[in-house]
Amino acid sequence: MNTPYQNNIAQYLIRRMQDNANWYHETGRIDDFVFNTADETIFCLIHFVISQLLHDGHTVLLLNRHDDINNTQNTAHDKLSPWQLSVLHPIVSLISDKVGDELDFNAIFGRIDELLNDKTALAHYVHHTQHDLKERYYQHSIITKSHSHQSDEQVVTQLGELMICALRFYYVTSITLGRDFDEFIKRLYANPFFAHGDDEKPDRAVVFYHDDDTLYLWLGRSYQAERELLSAIHEIRHSPIHALDLPINPSLNPEQQQAIRQVASEPFSIITGGPGTGKTFTVAQIVLALHHALSDVDGELSLALVAPTGKASQRMAESLQNALSDSQTNITLPEPMTIHRLLGIGMSGMPRYHASNPLPYELIVVDEASMLGTELARHLLCAVKRGARIILLGDAHQLSAVDAGAVLADLCRIPSLMTTRTHLVVSNRFSKDSGIGRLAQLINQPENIAFDKLIALIHQESYLSWMDIAFLTAQPSLLRQQFYKNIADEYMTPDGFFALTKTLKKQFATYGDDEKQTQLQELNKRFNQYRILTASHIGSCGDELINGFIESLHREYLKLPTVKSPWYHGRPVMILKNRYDLGLFNGDIGICLQSGKRGHELSVYFGDSVKGLPINMLDGDIATTGYAMTVHKSQGSEFEKVAVVFNDDNERLLSKELIYTAITRAKTKVAIYSTEQALLKAVNTPTIRQTGLLVHDDIKSGAN
Repeated sequence: MNTPYQNNIAQYLIRRMQDNANWYHETGRIDDFVFNTADETIFCLIHFVISQLLHDGHTVLLLNRHDDINNTQNTAHDKLSPWQLSVLHPIVSLISDKVGDELDFNAIFGRIDELLNDKTALAHYVHHTQHDLKERYYQHSIITKSHSHQSDEQVVTQLGELMICALRFYYVTSITLGRDFDEFIKRLYANPFFAHGDDEKPDRAVVFYHDDDTLYLWLGRSYQAERELLSAIHEIRHSPIHALDLPINPSLNPEQQQAIRQVASEPFSIITGGPGTGKTFTVAQIVLALHHALSDVDGELSLALVAPTGKASQRMAESLQNALSDSQTNITLPEPMTIHRLLGIGMSGMPRYHASNPLPYELIVVDEASMLGTELARHLLCAVKRGARIILLGDAHQLSAVDAGAVLADLCRIPSLMTTRTHLVVSNRFSKDSGIGRLAQLINQPENIAFDKLIALIHQESYLSWMDIAFLTAQPSLLRQQFYKNIADEYMTPDGFFALTKTLKKQFATYGDDEKQTQLQELNKRFNQYRILTASHIGSCGDELINGFIESLHREYLKLPTVKSPWYHGRPVMILKNRYDLGLFNGDIGICLQSGKRGHELSVYFGDSVKGLPINMLDGDIATTGYAMTVHKSQGSEFEKVAVVFNDDNERLLSKELIYTAITRAKTKVAIYSTEQALLKAVNTPTIRQTGLLVHDDIKSGAN
């Protein structure tokens, strides 16, 4: 529950405005300053709701005059118009979640209407409502045995504050404004906490913009981030560059050739495509062509290879190097970097490189751009020097960023940027008859997918399978362990990962460096034959429980002694944070092996490097066990086979993008373990992030 931080910000801003009203007026920051309870109520509620949405990945609150966005899930139909419902829905959902059932706000608002002329009775009713809320919360917390980092008293206080805020919002917008959408917008113009997007300096806590039917509301920081992001792209595109006559490999398909022409003539390019469509190979051809072109004029290609995560940047560099290996051209690629490292973003969160101190590179290649959030994308684009080229690579159908925003998907929809995008369609990984390819295409279609059609496609393909795991809920204690063993079997085949770790248990430490490297290559190859992907960390289908069970299987398989330490020979680990001092990046995979004569002498080896890291350098929260991982963590990776595991407990996380990303991590085989309801939810739920980039493009177009 994010209430304390968000409410503290809102209350701080209110106090600051109250304490400094005269100064604001004298400096011209606020004309005709009038502060009242209605303004405070509207600001507090809107600020809280947008903050909640931001936490869920949205950057803007959209209110529509006509469309009822949430009323199918809300009982307050009679008393609220659609736009009011859209504001109050996050509050109602949060309170209902904390007390265990849906509150009848329709009845609450109706009772308020009845008591408007009796202030004493109204105050008594509001007090009774808060007391009832408190009792229901305590009953629910006892039944569910729920735990929170906050005390029960804190949660109850915050729920009460939210309830009062919701009731006041109802009074202001329904009683005072008569539920009139236009009157509400007029109220925002007069509210000292709000600025209009057309203002010369929209520097208030909340910024709004509206057309005839829709009102858009941002936190000031999100508004500035989106506006500066689009402005930076506009400046990059209109900066003069030296157009190059690049040689084009005739063996490339038409889309790949078009991508090279695009980069040759334009400073800003987007290259999208599904798995195996040759995005990185196309960039390799661009790097080759630029290298030859600049060599002809005694120049040198100043190149940066970056991605949102360390693992993704490393994979891009490896793929580029492989693509360039047959070119007979000696090109030394630069060290790949995360975007944070490229920009010099430290603990303060502020970048070293920005518009006033731009990056020195002539070409910046950004892979896995679907993982870009708005704030990071803004920092990156603002730091590109004018006259340089930048290429965004990604799959717009994949999961969006963990941070707020859906930058790549939004940029692909902006009309003014259509000419900057090249979409690659020919997949070298999946043929048109491939089961995984056909399933991915089915998931991406906009129409609702019937269960029978989905299962029919899966049953047609020997390399696709689905298993109903509803039994995990019905009889978890009896069947869960057998299920976990089933999904771990791929690791336990005679020539699988477990078998090789057993072979290496006593021998690895005795090998010379060349043999160690050979064995590490084979070990990583076997481990990457298979991976278990989950929607969440927690629950019966979360990677934490699954990893714990397979860890026990592996220890038993190797006949290891029972110890409290999480470290053991054969343990695969995933790095959870960037450690530049160790050369490790978030998402890197390593394998713990016995590196000395004694069983407790353990080191972790990454890739085929024979330089292992002693386990005492990786204690704490740096690494976690990696037989299973979340789909989010798997982005940028590929495996021969994957098992995708989720159930009804993961309902809020399921989406087309999640299951598409999961199945396309596999090269040859996909096994889906889910309930029927969860599978249908996943394939029929597109991720809809409310963002404002397209609105900013409209504002800019209107201004021009």
